[in-house]
Amino acid sequence: MLDKKLVAKAKRNQTSILSQITEQGDLMSKAIQLQAKAAEFGFDWATIEPIFGKLQEEIGELKDEVLQLNSQANVDRDHLQQRLQDELGDVLFCCMNLARFLKVDPAKALKSTNQKFERRFSFIELFVAEEGKSMEDLSLEELDQIWDKAKAKGL
Repeated sequence: MLDKKLVAKAKRNQTSILSQITEQGDLMSKAIQLQAKAAEFGFDWATIEPIFGKLQEEIGELKDEVLQLNSQANVDRDHLQQRLQDELGDVLFCCMNLARFLKVDPAKALKSTNQKFERRFSFIELFVAEEGKSMEDLSLEELDQIWDKAKAKGL
């Protein structure tokens, strides 16, 4: 069990090596900078495998919070929303660690994925229109099959 005094002192500590990381720039960059600074002092994974394990752990914790949301009728929604935000933040922070480890710029990766999504979704829209239907006429499964066609075409 953690010493409460130690936890309180850590929360107040303004001389942390991490305090060198500024608020400037985007949050993805800050997450990577925080992790890189901690890594300089040995707080880092030696290989990539544990990062995937940690990511799965964080996703599991997020799933648990979602299950609690769905199973509890009388729940403090604000408190639960904060917990969901915290758990999703942990997943994203872990993804930034993975990006740092792989030496991949997460902003560029996300931009590329956004563009890919737009290409594939546009394909779905055109495909559905050429069939004389509207998007609302099709089930998610049908739309997903068209998505797979776009993917197969390299879009």
